[in-house]
This record gives sequence, structure tokens and C-alpha cells, in this order.
Amino acid sequence: MWWKRLAVIVGTFVIFLLAIVVAMGGWPDFDDRVVAAHDELTTLPPNKRLIVAAGGRRSCLLFDDEIGYGPKMRDMMEYMRALATEDTTLIITCFADVDEPPLYVTVTPGPKTHYMMTPDALGRLVRTFDGPVYLYGHSYGGWLVLRTALAMIDVNPPAALVTVDAISPLHCHLAAYLGFAWARVKGVDPRGPWYIDGCNTFPPDFPPETLRQLTARVPRWLNIYQTQLAVLHSSRTDAAHQNIEVYSPRSLWKLNSHDAAIIHPRALAAFKALLR
Repeated sequence: MWWKRLAVIVGTFVIFLLAIVVAMGGWPDFDDRVVAAHDELTTLPPNKRLIVAAGGRRSCLLFDDEIGYGPKMRDMMEYMRALATEDTTLIITCFADVDEPPLYVTVTPGPKTHYMMTPDALGRLVRTFDGPVYLYGHSYGGWLVLRTALAMIDVNPPAALVTVDAISPLHCHLAAYLGFAWARVKGVDPRGPWYIDGCNTFPPDFPPETLRQLTARVPRWLNIYQTQLAVLHSSRTDAAHQNIEVYSPRSLWKLNSHDAAIIHPRALAAFKALLR
């Protein structure tokens, strides 16, 4: 019946919109206002170590050139700031849109300012740091720290890399969900009733031979993922030194389990243990 097909399409779209809101863990808090500076940083000041912590899709929102963070993104930021002692430079990035660039990047210590830049520009910036670099990225941010690690591997391989439910913005986006809805009109995908190309797997952007560079040159790479949210989750990768599947028991009907992974205790504790 035509009305059943229409109900499937409308229902899927509603679920997608709900997932965006739930994925942020609630409405962003704009109390901590930061003016976005549209100029690119090119070098980092010398320091003992560098931490790069990258949030994922809709981890922040831009409103009149001011940044607001989702609650779980804010919790991750506070955790990383607690780890960043005086001898540590901290870079925090977020995606204000579901598309790939731009990123909004803030560097501590320094003025409370965000810089808009592309993933490639972030890679060039981190390459300038002379010292151990620790990378932590969730969702699109997991994809981002993979790109950052590859950008610097020939000059200063990361001391540690933690990818948390990494998702590719080049493969998992609105078109993927619309394709999922249309596929369900035609029938169930043999790979599973909730399978969505690009949204149920470790980022497919990186060929195995590229990932093997990270396996060989990064001392420790942990890949952490969840599968509670059927329509949005990462997966294990043989390239990582260790894969850990996590579970969030308090996840709201499993709808925000992807977002909850950013501050999962096992992920944060694993990252802290890698710092030197």
C-alpha cells in the first residue's frame, strides 16, 4: 500500500531529526560564549606535550558567530582541561554542522578564541608541534584525528591515538539516511534491517595500507566503539592495537548511546592512562 511506504519514509525522517537533537545530549549551552575568529593559526607555541580532543557531528552550534556546546561535549572538554597541566597545550575541535568542514578550533593556553579551519589546516598546525602529541576523537572527530595522525606521521608520529565510535562525514550524512529510507521502501537490506551504508562502520575512507602506517608508527592506538544505536555506530578495525566495545546502560532508549560514548568512563580512563 502506498500509505505504508509513505509512513516508512516520514517515520525514518522523523527518527533522523530526533537523532540529531538527542545526539547532542540536549540543547547546547550558550552561556560560555566565544567569538569565532575567521583566521587560521599556522604554528603552536612550544610546550612539553599536546592534547587534541575532537568532538563529532553537532557537538557544537554556531549562532551569530558564537559557539554553544552540547552537554556531553562540554563534559569531555572539562575532562580534557583537567588533564591539561601548565606544561600541556590543549586543542579542542568541534563540528558545528553535519557536513565535513569547517571546524571550530580553540587552543589553550591562549586567548578564548575559536578559529575556523579545515581538517587539512588542522593537520598542518599539529605538524608544527615539537613534542609528544595525544589524539582523542569521537564520531566525526574520530575521523578527524585519524586524518591528523596521518598528516603528522612523517615528521612526528602521535604518541597515542584514541578513536571513539569514529564515523566518516564523507560517507555518513543526510543522503545516507534518505537512501536508507528509500531502500526500506523496496525491502530489507540483507545486511540487517537497520543497516545504513557508511553509518554502521569504521570510516571506510582509509585503505588498509594507509591504516597500517598508523599500526606501525603510533605506539598505542585504541579503537573504542558501540553498537547499541543500530542506525549510527562504528566498528572494530584490525589496524588498531586494541578494539574495545562499550555499553552505556543509562542511554535514553539507546538513542544517545553514540553521543554518550564521547565521555564513556572506559574511553576517558584509557586515554588518561596513555598520557606521559
